[in-house]
Amino acid sequence: IIPLFLFFFLLQGAAASKLNQGFEALKMRDYFRSKKTFEFILKKKADPYASYGLAVIFFRHDNPYTNLDSAAKYVNLSYNTYRSKPKAKTIAEFSIDSLSILNLADSISMKMMPVVKRVNTISAYNKFLLTNPAGNKKSREAVVYLRDELEFNHLLEVNKSDSTEYFLVTHPQSDFFIEASLLKDRQIFDEYTMGMRAETYRSFIKK
Repeated sequence: IIPLFLFFFLLQGAAASKLNQGFEALKMRDYFRSKKTFEFILKKKADPYASYGLAVIFFRHDNPYTNLDSAAKYVNLSYNTYRSKPKAKTIAEFSIDSLSILNLADSISMKMMPVVKRVNTISAYNKFLLTNPAGNKKSREAVVYLRDELEFNHLLEVNKSDSTEYFLVTHPQSDFFIEASLLKDRQIFDEYTMGMRAETYRSFIKK
């Protein structure tokens, strides 16, 4: 019978061996083997290093697995699991720590920017922000501005004070906050005085 401490030691050794295999394969650009190895590790438990390895594979453009959404998914998994138990490692010349993970997240988000700008929809910008929480700060700020601009233009089309009020409540830090506040005031005036009667003007002034 294997003692419990020895059993866990062997498990840790096996996991480390798998990581080495995965990153050695990645260093040799054997993407099929490295991807398969990292996915095997992640089936057992969340692992920041295996997640980082997958993010690198999906981020690179010299293999059939290239996918920026998947790259963002795994670099975020890597960052979140690493923060819970930070321990820098160098495996097969890959240095993995909080800085390298954030640098990869930056690169992924910057590469996604031209794609999401071409789509240019509110939902695409929201998806970018959700999938790149650790991404490049300037890219995130640019996406927030572009999203808010689309939403503000939509408010002008709808021209309803309740819609504008919802925007103000949900976007208190928006660059369009002042413009939306002025728009809401004008919309309320127009809505209350639509009939252009004396009583409607008095009601507006009273409220």
